[in-house]
Amino acid sequence: AFTDNAAPQAGEGAAKAKSDLTYTKQNTPVQTLAHWFAVSRQVLADAPGIQSNIDNRGRFGLARLVENQLLTGDGAGNNLDGLIPNATAYAYGTYSVASDKKIDRIRRAILQISLADFAANAIVLNPTDWCDIELTKTDDNAYLFANPANQTEARLWGKRVVEGNSMTAAEF
Repeated sequence: AFTDNAAPQAGEGAAKAKSDLTYTKQNTPVQTLAHWFAVSRQVLADAPGIQSNIDNRGRFGLARLVENQLLTGDGAGNNLDGLIPNATAYAYGTYSVASDKKIDRIRRAILQISLADFAANAIVLNPTDWCDIELTKTDDNAYLFANPANQTEARLWGKRVVEGNSMTAAEF
């Protein structure tokens, strides 16, 4: 909890305003996210490329699990306590307007974060939603957010866009 009592000093030598920070102790257990493959030495010896293939598949599967746990882990059992279950939900009724499109809702969510005295530094979107946004065109069919011939870092409202299959479509 943060009590902000910042104020101008009443004059030289006068007492300064005192603000407070209150911390709550919280413990989060370390969890191991892992998997392994049963492969014989003979298979590894007979097919040199298989070791690289298994390593790549293993890393891919682990990265997908980590992404899912960091975003949506529910903290139950051996699951991580993810960002989404701990985040303040977007207040659709407070900030949205009936005519809002996907990009408008994202901008209004950034506003909600700003009004809560925080700063958004990235936007996580399902690949389907980012594709819909990138394919947005003007009335004369010019792309608003993408240049198919020259891709740059994915950005929206000045924030980096991160695509992830662990993010539910139509959410952010």
